Amino acid sequence: MPAWLSDLISFNGRINRAPYLFINLGISGGWMLLNLLLVGVGPNPVVGILAMGVLFVAWCASVVIQAAAAVKRLHDIDRPGTHYWLLMVPFYNLYLSFHLLFTPGPMGPNRFGPDPCSPKEVDSWDAQQSDAGFVATACDDWVCPRCGAQNFQQYQKRSA
Repeated sequence: MPAWLSDLISFNGRINRAPYLFINLGISGGWMLLNLLLVGVGPNPVVGILAMGVLFVAWCASVVIQAAAAVKRLHDIDRPGTHYWLLMVPFYNLYLSFHLLFTPGPMGPNRFGPDPCSPKEVDSWDAQQSDAGFVATACDDWVCPRCGAQNFQQYQKRSA
């Protein structure tokens, strides 16, 4: 299984607001495109049965992908993944959906994993280990989307 697919359907770890939004927008756009393609199927029963099979497989895949994204987003805001089921409760699901879309996660690692906005380890010849455990490279062009830190040293000062 490719790494991007296992990351997409994994329920472990954290994702920040942007990937969560793009996953949901991508699935919504995929459903719109699929429905537009299937409008022209016509009354042929064999093609209709095949179209229903395609829709069922797409629905199953989208449920798993959206559930994994919601659980990882819940992990990012330091809530357990079982709170995913609260998205089924009427009216509370609106509150929780807005909470998932607009609440930033805490800086630094939490009990569910490292901060998705923190610098990633780089396996290159110019990597040096810093005091905080992050790996800094020769080019410090990384910018944290959450706090706006321009490089590792600023991130370490803000998170300390």
